[in-house]
Amino acid sequence: MKSRSGRRLLYATILGFVLVLGVSAREYLKKDYMGVEDATKRWGHETFDPQKFKSGDVKKRASMVSSLIEGKTLVGKPLSEIRPLLGEFSGHYWNDNIPTYIVEEGWKTNSDTWQLVFLPGQNQTVREIKIHKNCCSR
Repeated sequence: MKSRSGRRLLYATILGFVLVLGVSAREYLKKDYMGVEDATKRWGHETFDPQKFKSGDVKKRASMVSSLIEGKTLVGKPLSEIRPLLGEFSGHYWNDNIPTYIVEEGWKTNSDTWQLVFLPGQNQTVREIKIHKNCCSR
């Protein structure tokens, strides 16, 4: 009887630890990503146009981020099509094969640097597009 209640206590403790760790990790990761609503407030909401994005500067690209994510136009496209469509990658996310584009150059203003990240899915296609904090200058 004593060992059964001891095991239950151990399992309950482990479960509690895992839940706390999971919630903490999720909260930590939220800080590294920006939602569409915040992006719209920060950079505006210009209609996404691949040609304008490709030829535009960082501010022009940032103004199209919300439209691009909401429209999901590039979700499901092969990752190999992103560079020819939108230009050379300018950020970095885990490895050089993940398409990234800087949309705020924090190093110039002593603030956070933000990038658009095309997360890979099955068969090397775009699964999701997110706005990620590349690094911090503060």
